[in-house]
Amino acid sequence: MMSRIHPLAGPSMQRIIRCAGLAFAVSCAAAGIGLDGLVPIGPVVSYTKVSDGILVSCSDQSQVKLQVLAPDLVRVRASFGTALPERDHSWAIAKTAWDTPKWSVKEAKARYC
Repeated sequence: MMSRIHPLAGPSMQRIIRCAGLAFAVSCAAAGIGLDGLVPIGPVVSYTKVSDGILVSCSDQSQVKLQVLAPDLVRVRASFGTALPERDHSWAIAKTAWDTPKWSVKEAKARYC
């Protein structure tokens, strides 16, 4: 009698097990990150339109920059309690030169639900 091995018992199953183990390890590491010490930034004091986006200034000297990189991509930089550093570095976006698309900003009254 010949025994049959299930098709998933080979390399595909090993790959699935490795991926599941990696997902478990990452979720355990993420669960260990404490968010208790985080402090929100101060209220918005003003904003300035710059060539490629908006620079938001807050009452506690924090700054947030919304940079329009492409019609479907806006980069958010934040600095807590101090101005944004001159050196601009991104861990998420490798491209450094962008052709700024046409964009606009309009101020409106705040609406709360």
